[in-house]
Amino acid sequence: MMSRPADDDDSYHAKASKIVDSGGVKRHIFKPSGTEIWTVVGAEGEYLVSDDPPLCTCPAFYFSLTRGKKRNCHHLIAVELAKQEDHVATTVGRDEEIRIFLKLLCEEASEDDSSQLNE
Repeated sequence: MMSRPADDDDSYHAKASKIVDSGGVKRHIFKPSGTEIWTVVGAEGEYLVSDDPPLCTCPAFYFSLTRGKKRNCHHLIAVELAKQEDHVATTVGRDEEIRIFLKLLCEEASEDDSSQLNE
């Protein structure tokens, strides 16, 4: 079991654990370069995540940065947990597919944002 850093609150850890348990942490490997892109399935869609440097495309991470708060979110914690527990869904593609993959991911995020505005 993972020991939590002191600045992670219980709700972030609980949400992260649910994501890991549901297989929501994904590592996309592109060959032959070996480029890895990590995504995490969240409540509002799928987010790009980097643990070094810490970055997530979710709104919570963005707003925590703009408010000068900690650079963390439950998606980042989920990646850390998934790596420690070796519970990562891995897909392999070709380098030529990276651009298409990112475009589709961005389009999905844009559609999610549009549907929220129309509610």
